[in-house]
Amino acid sequence: MARRHCGRNFPLRDDGEVLKIDTPRDKVGGPYVVVVKSLAERWAIVAMEWESGPCLGIRWFWERNGYPYTFDWGRWLVNSTSLSEIIRPGLPLEDGCRRMLEDFLAGRIPGDRLRRAFDPANITLCWNRI
Repeated sequence: MARRHCGRNFPLRDDGEVLKIDTPRDKVGGPYVVVVKSLAERWAIVAMEWESGPCLGIRWFWERNGYPYTFDWGRWLVNSTSLSEIIRPGLPLEDGCRRMLEDFLAGRIPGDRLRRAFDPANITLCWNRI
């Protein structure tokens, strides 16, 4: 579901709302999980697919629309596979969750399996917040 006006008034505490940002729909798979976010600095990193390839996406929830956006529609800044590999080691994740994210980014597991692994009912340590 596309989301408009994903800026300062966006309900960033609600991961379900964050995961609704999926534009452009013909290119984005998922997003599957919020990997990490900062409520204080208003940004989030998600595991998603871009043109059928696994990657990390990031966006900032500032001002009226946040960044990035197009015509008031929230979007993700898509990180290439090589950039995702640079970012991944610095993410504050529990070891089991880190391995699942690595498997997703390497294409060894699908996004739905990653979503189940990061479910707070299963492993609460995966839900790191800064």
